[in-house]
Amino acid sequence: MDMFFGILFILFMFIGILFTAYAVLYLLLKPKNKNEILVYPLNENSGDIRAVLSFIDFRCTLFGAKNVVIIDTGMNNIQRDICIGFCEKSSWKLIYPEEITEVL
Repeated sequence: MDMFFGILFILFMFIGILFTAYAVLYLLLKPKNKNEILVYPLNENSGDIRAVLSFIDFRCTLFGAKNVVIIDTGMNNIQRDICIGFCEKSSWKLIYPEEITEVL
């Protein structure tokens, strides 16, 4: 029984060390400037567009970015519809390469 509690103690200690390292890295890597613009070019070969957009949303949540611009560099109609729906929900901008100078 003592061995079980010893292993449990070591496991919780390891989880605590990992969480502390994560918190320190999070505070060090979190950008100070919140007004940055993230630009992502997406095309037909980008893979699963929902997964890519979810990753972008996760990255925005992690680093605190609020302005996201997605550039349509050749998405097909289905990907574009998914992206338009996600952009409306997240208040992101979907533009074509010709419009990049207007946004930036």
